[in-house]
Amino acid sequence: MIEVRSLDGVSFETMTAAFNDAFSDYDIPARYTTEYLTNLVTRRGYRPYLAVGAFDDDRLVGFVFNCLDGDEAYNSGTGVVISHRRRGIARAPRRSIDCWDLSRRGDCSAGRTPVGRRGPPRRPPRAAALH
Repeated sequence: MIEVRSLDGVSFETMTAAFNDAFSDYDIPARYTTEYLTNLVTRRGYRPYLAVGAFDDDRLVGFVFNCLDGDEAYNSGTGVVISHRRRGIARAPRRSIDCWDLSRRGDCSAGRTPVGRRGPPRRPPRAAALH
């Protein structure tokens, strides 16, 4: 059974394994080290208490890395490991904590879409299998 919960307390080693699996079949596959992913999401304002993951038992199989930039929240990355795609797993974490709803909770003043986009984020062509 899939359980959705905060990524607070989840190690960067665990997140790196899930991230690399989730993006391993892209045209340019992810092969990040734990140090690289840690630095990347920290630089982007990653807040584990705002981020959520989907867990199959203790295995992280889906994630939404929510970040803060000042008082604006945004989704810095969403992924699902290959073995768990096409099950709707990406929807559950996004429903659980939506960047645009964070302002209502008082965690930030506003949500925003990723840089360079207007309106709700669009799915990239290869992401169709994630949802």
